Amino acid sequence: MLNLGKTLSKLKLKKEKVLFCYFEPPIIDYTPLDIGYISTLLKKNGLFKKYTFEIVSLKVFPDSNPEKVSGALLQAANLILTKDSQVVFFFLDDIISSMRQSMGIAQELSRRIKEKNPRIFIGFQSYKLESWQLQKIFSTRKVNCVIGDDPENSFLLLDKILKKEKVLGVSRGFSDIWQEKTVRTTKDRKEDDKYLDKIPSPYLSGILDNMLDRKKEETGRGFTCFLQSARGCPFGCYYCPRSVKFKKVRCFSAKRFYDEVEYLVSRFGFFRFFVIDDTFLFSKERLRDFQREFKIRKAKNKKLENLHFFIMTRVEILDEEAIEILRNLGVVEVQVGLQTVNPKLQYYMNRKVKMEKFSVMAEKLEEKGIKLFMDIIGGLPGDSVEWFKKTVDFTLSLRPNRVQIKQLFFTSGTLFSRQKEKFGIKTQKNDFKFAEPLVVAADGINEEYNAEVYDYAEKKLKEHPETEWLISSERKNTMTPNFILRF
Repeated sequence: MLNLGKTLSKLKLKKEKVLFCYFEPPIIDYTPLDIGYISTLLKKNGLFKKYTFEIVSLKVFPDSNPEKVSGALLQAANLILTKDSQVVFFFLDDIISSMRQSMGIAQELSRRIKEKNPRIFIGFQSYKLESWQLQKIFSTRKVNCVIGDDPENSFLLLDKILKKEKVLGVSRGFSDIWQEKTVRTTKDRKEDDKYLDKIPSPYLSGILDNMLDRKKEETGRGFTCFLQSARGCPFGCYYCPRSVKFKKVRCFSAKRFYDEVEYLVSRFGFFRFFVIDDTFLFSKERLRDFQREFKIRKAKNKKLENLHFFIMTRVEILDEEAIEILRNLGVVEVQVGLQTVNPKLQYYMNRKVKMEKFSVMAEKLEEKGIKLFMDIIGGLPGDSVEWFKKTVDFTLSLRPNRVQIKQLFFTSGTLFSRQKEKFGIKTQKNDFKFAEPLVVAADGINEEYNAEVYDYAEKKLKEHPETEWLISSERKNTMTPNFILRF
């Protein structure tokens, strides 16, 4: 009788296992920081006492080869089923781009998993899904809920979600599709907080240690680890999927940032970092704050002299003083969005600087030994073949280390999405369920434009073998070796 009592006690204490699954992009260097933040908050708020959480990497990504995708889907479904969990959440956005690249893939995985285990609870998480997308997800009747744009608060109510109780910001079906005004699960965090530091660090908490140990074993000390010093972007580009994720720019302190850096250096021997901010250090005051903190840290820890950072930023901040500070901070490559030189389209980027600013920036970066990574978008409404050619030529004149040319894609929640008719935007006619639909037509954009501009881009870039480049479009998908494999 005593043994039976012990057995029953153990059964009662058994924790329910929850899988947080993400679709790892086809790059070596990727850290699921978004899931890390959520997991750390759950740990801080005591949910680890009731649940066991496991972060699972799924290597399934949109590909033009159906057999390749099918094989990856089978492998991913089998992996999840072998985990013996009754709760699975698929995170549809990746931390870099906030794109719903994986909605169709997650739906297919849900179907396969439910066929094997109908009782399993499956949830999706994604930012700014529109009503028609939610209806499409729930039409399969394989998904139990979709968590919206405040997952860090929503997951704190995991008990209610799993009991299928009503939670603001969590949709459970056709009759429970959220409205934008009721997305938040709790009151918004105080806007007068100076820093986001009260959100616990997924690095300092050790939540990501196992994953990083695996990455170190796979890649050695050359692994580039993700960091975040701020959320949100003040520019709100019309097309940008990252612009819909956080409405307000809010920051982690320089102290918190370098606490994480020192932990990753000492614990794993990582010295390469990709700062995933929408625009890194967007003010001079913040740049100087980081410079002061880094100087103090470096005086005490000589290892920090070997740091290398890859950042994304705007041309507006890249004057001579800012570039000098970035060099002192260990920045080795800067990604800047040019997108187009067409003067009539500069308002899409909320950009008011002249193109000459890019030339000055490129020259100063080269003087300081910082590499330049340039972005171009093809198919912006109102563009023309001639202006696109001028954009490519101008970009190459800056002698960038890398160039990325992407066909405009359609992302829910952006201004182009909300004003689709105004800009004459039309997307691919097919379902294209394994990726965001590309914009194939808009004001001034048609088949002739799409046929000519990417041929021109490939021709010009082949004339510059010193530049690494990528072209991603419906007609052409070409890249030089290792372009997106390393930061």
